[in-house]
Amino acid sequence: MSAEQIISNALRNDWDVDTPHPMQIEAIQYIAFDDNSLLFLITKMGSNKSDVPLTVASLSQGVAIILVPLVGLGSDQVSKALRPDRKIEANHVDEFKRADGKKLRRRMKNGSDDETLVSTQILYMSPRALSKDLLDTV
Repeated sequence: MSAEQIISNALRNDWDVDTPHPMQIEAIQYIAFDDNSLLFLITKMGSNKSDVPLTVASLSQGVAIILVPLVGLGSDQVSKALRPDRKIEANHVDEFKRADGKKLRRRMKNGSDDETLVSTQILYMSPRALSKDLLDTV
């Protein structure tokens, strides 16, 4: 099966995208199959850019960190990314503070190697969440 077929299947089966845009296929292949870890997608609103990191995450399994420019956008994306039937979890790091942050940290630390081979954990975070002050409260 070609990389394009694998990507199209993942988009369809994991994210309900029946007709992917060529930009999506190319971007996903660039990261997931061409061994690149960073990509900036700059395109118009409504072009389904958010499906790119979701699909890369579900193809890769394990933990994926997705940087979102706005806190509200991360919250919105979490609801789209939750797929318990596909063993895909999603959390927005900015929303986890103090006790909730400790629960999330424990959840991430206690995941077994076997679990990461069959599931995907997507963590959304804003640039603010990368600051030391916020990470100390998690």
